Amino acid sequence: MAIKASMPILLLDNDTNKRKFTKNMFIDMGLKNVKEASDLNKSKDLLQEFQQNGKPVGLIVAKWDPEECEGLDLVSYVKSEETYKNIPIIMITNQSDQISLIKCLKAGVNAVVVPPYSALTLKEKLAKIFNKKKAA
Repeated sequence: MAIKASMPILLLDNDTNKRKFTKNMFIDMGLKNVKEASDLNKSKDLLQEFQQNGKPVGLIVAKWDPEECEGLDLVSYVKSEETYKNIPIIMITNQSDQISLIKCLKAGVNAVVVPPYSALTLKEKLAKIFNKKKAA
């Protein structure tokens, strides 16, 4: 599956500056349809909005910080919903220990990114995710 510039991307991060930073990386890659959410409820609303408009979300990028951000809760929600369960997910987390990384992957995350990260890191993760989908 090729990545289209118009593909809707949902970006969950409770930190406004980090959210803008990541959004700008996607825009610089030519992916212009990035919608931002600061919490789980806004994420759910955006997923429904895109679905109702006939342009379902093609990628979720979520931050997981057990103290502050609900990325893993969003993964659980997405994977439990028939409509959303096949959306690829990139998790951004400072939790770089092996147990946390395994927890993300077991939850259904397709890729994990540990800050600091660059546009190149995101491109590599996107290539792996969408090349796997194409081969499947």
